[in-house]
Amino acid sequence: PAWTLSAMAFSWVLFPWLQGGLRAASQWCGWQLPALFTLFCTVAPVCTFAAVRPLGWLEYDVFYHWPPLRVADFAFGMAVAEGLVRTEWGEAWGLGD
Repeated sequence: PAWTLSAMAFSWVLFPWLQGGLRAASQWCGWQLPALFTLFCTVAPVCTFAAVRPLGWLEYDVFYHWPPLRVADFAFGMAVAEGLVRTEWGEAWGLGD
């Protein structure tokens, strides 16, 4: 669907800045902290909103389809990929730097 393309396009436009930030953070503290942070950025807004009022179909549509909220998922995948490349498991697959 079109929302998938818009969410991915928005994320890929931000990719150079996200990659720079994640690489700097992974140099400083490893890849686990950036991965946990981006996962938190995905889960926290939904949990906060759900605590205030029940989630209906409208809220589901906003949380699931709005491109800025999908960036955290994209960044989480980037952080996990960065961790994969920097570990022995990634080297076993030929993915090391």
